[in-house]
Amino acid sequence: MNFTSDLYQPKRLEEVASLLKNRLSEYLTLLHNKDCDIKFPIPNAKELEEEIQHFLNDCEAKKYEWFHSQEWIITHLLKNSRALHSPNYIGHQVAAPIPFAAIWDGVSGVINQGAAVYEMGPFVLAAERAIVKRLSKYISDSVEFEGVVTHGGTLANLTALLAARNIKVEASFSKGINLDSLAGKKLAILTSSETHYSISRAAAVLGIGQDQVIKIPVHKHNRKIVEEELEKIYQQKTQEGLHIFALIGSACSTPTGAIDPLRSMGEFSQKHNLWFHVDAAHGGGLLLSSQLRPLFDGIELADSIVWDAHKMMFVPALCTFVFYKNKAHSFQAFSQEAPYLFGDNEQLYDYESGLRTFECTKGSLVLPLLSVLSTVGEKGIGELNELLVANTKEFARIISETEDFEVYHQPEVNILVFGLKDQQNVIHDRIRAELLNEGTFYITSTLIDGRRGFRLTVMNPLTTTDNLKQLLKRISYGSNLPTL
Repeated sequence: MNFTSDLYQPKRLEEVASLLKNRLSEYLTLLHNKDCDIKFPIPNAKELEEEIQHFLNDCEAKKYEWFHSQEWIITHLLKNSRALHSPNYIGHQVAAPIPFAAIWDGVSGVINQGAAVYEMGPFVLAAERAIVKRLSKYISDSVEFEGVVTHGGTLANLTALLAARNIKVEASFSKGINLDSLAGKKLAILTSSETHYSISRAAAVLGIGQDQVIKIPVHKHNRKIVEEELEKIYQQKTQEGLHIFALIGSACSTPTGAIDPLRSMGEFSQKHNLWFHVDAAHGGGLLLSSQLRPLFDGIELADSIVWDAHKMMFVPALCTFVFYKNKAHSFQAFSQEAPYLFGDNEQLYDYESGLRTFECTKGSLVLPLLSVLSTVGEKGIGELNELLVANTKEFARIISETEDFEVYHQPEVNILVFGLKDQQNVIHDRIRAELLNEGTFYITSTLIDGRRGFRLTVMNPLTTTDNLKQLLKRISYGSNLPTL
């Protein structure tokens, strides 16, 4: 058997799959062992790059047999990765995915279906349509929202705002933004001062300009936009010569997890004929909980919604939904012809994902989610999210009752910012750096009204109050405070 034929033999797949299965099983067992002192420090970037270069040089010189080269990769990958499945990982807004669901990414890679064109990925696109319809009912029980899947919240926000611009500014997709049609006014967007940076990035890409993203201040304690400021700022900026065409609400904001007053924002948008977009990249999965759904009252008024499944639906990145209230709007982000890809079969029109997304080649993003929905179920996802939120609120209660710590806000969902009382920002920065160097805990940080705080995002259902208490003890030790 020659080298090329050998590469494609099923036996090679079986051998590598067995290796990866065993190593991943050992890795997860380690992370779930409460008696193990887990350490995953962040390696030196330059040293790690050089190590990989040496490895590739050795492979090129045939110093590694093919199986051992795969073994080297999995060993060094796991050693130098963030341990999201550790209960002590309370960092970024990325799920600790249900492990068996992630296997479908591997399946997707082997069969390599193109999920933008129906004839290239029929099962995947049919699954995408089925899931869109099921999730839509959690947004509204009276209107069926249309949707499409794309690679991440940043791209999804850009797609939704592109549709908004094209609809609100006629012929802008084909001819560009014509200021004459806007009486010489510049386009502008209203949003929260704590909105995700992807909104400003989208505005820059769309030719609106990030300086025309007008930020509404938030309340000091609940971190939601100040509703009374909406009309005032809208009128002020309109008189200054801006043409405001969209209002964006956060559900939830990245810094603190605050959910903006969606109903009043939706009603404001209707009053002024604005496109109402809700960035629910983080919070979308919480809609599956009947207990948490009231937090999102008014989301059904949105013209478009972004919802990341890879945050609160326990699947690996990436898998993001862009929903539209009006089905026709979902086809107005893009207006291009590609007869070599998209046929004239009207029955398949709704399944041609590439007509409504940037991607011409798109991954089989919904397969892990289909796996989770078929086993955990929609209700099960909702219950897991209720656990995460309940744990976060319990963490806030524990911190509030300590002598040396304080919470910076009362959490609505699973994001919490807290800090050391009467300590400078530099102390918080130093302690976080120490934690990352040790690798035992992983947390992030943010600024709230100029004050640095530790930021927790509870994404793992296995994270408990015991993990939090250990973290507080470590922080107390690092700040030379009495241990708890």
